[in-house]
Amino acid sequence: MTGPPPGRPSDPASPPPPDPDPGPTPGPASSGKGPSDAPVDPPPPTYRSPTPARPRTTDLAGPRLKVARLHPSGLLLDLPFTPPPGAAVYVATFWPESTAPNGWSYLQWERGPHGRGLQLPQIIDLGDVLGFRAVTRPQLAGVPRSTARPGSPPPSPAVHVIEWWGYLHAVERGALVLHGPHPTLPAAYAAAQHALAAQVWAPDAADRSGRGPTAGGPGAHPSREPAWREPAQPPASVSLTWHGDTATVSDPRFGWLHVDADDLAAALTLRSDDLVRALRPLVRGIDGTEPPVTLAALAALHLPDLPNIHTTPPPPTPPPPEPPPPVPDAAQPEAPTGPDLDGPS
Repeated sequence: MTGPPPGRPSDPASPPPPDPDPGPTPGPASSGKGPSDAPVDPPPPTYRSPTPARPRTTDLAGPRLKVARLHPSGLLLDLPFTPPPGAAVYVATFWPESTAPNGWSYLQWERGPHGRGLQLPQIIDLGDVLGFRAVTRPQLAGVPRSTARPGSPPPSPAVHVIEWWGYLHAVERGALVLHGPHPTLPAAYAAAQHALAAQVWAPDAADRSGRGPTAGGPGAHPSREPAWREPAQPPASVSLTWHGDTATVSDPRFGWLHVDADDLAAALTLRSDDLVRALRPLVRGIDGTEPPVTLAALAALHLPDLPNIHTTPPPPTPPPPEPPPPVPDAAQPEAPTGPDLDGPS
């Protein structure tokens, strides 16, 4: 890389750098008063709310686990995708930051010695969102420099960008396990949060921790029901997780909703309009735009104040029986149905 990205990654108030400018950019040795032939590498991946879609890695299989080699010195030797030839690759860690203008901050990874690999930062943990960007600046073919007008800037080459969003799923001996690609930064963050929640709610989470019951833990008070544990960050998307007799619905507006699985299943059979009318006096902020699974979870949490959702509806009334067919009169002779072929008797 020939130049650092604008802004200081360590400063949370510094917004993520802008998208790379395909036009001429002053190089490190340039004074900035005119165009320079020295190319400047673009900054790491950035996130902006709705902008034209960027080219991303073509992965028809969808997000899945990717294993990348990790050198003992902390160098990431492999990439989760294959960048095109001549592309400059950048990696950064992203996290939510309230002081940033777009709500996200980042830290760019440094290149390893001899130009190989990427150095992991000192602070990185499971669930961190990672953004990879491969930038290619192809030169314009068939345009000799002598044809340019004196004093005019050279033509701007096209910039091709490929992005890969994922999160750190696990760290194994000599490898990093990444999960991706996800379409956007918020999508990768939501997937990482859902994976963290699934790990927290695993039945054997307490056994894997290797810690005994603390003074305030549920093991010290057998009569006290164990409290639900949940990620500290509010949910970033709507999701549903079943775990045994209970279920958890995550919603960015209402948080983590832990309910009984049977109550949730019963509430899901009701119409959303009926749940909205019943929940408006009980839950602040209900406006009818909530997903059905969120309404069902809120209804399951307010069962004492709602009609019994487990009551089975009465069976439908059977239709009235059809009248019996008319019985022919035995005294009345039957009408002939055709000519008598046997002749008179």
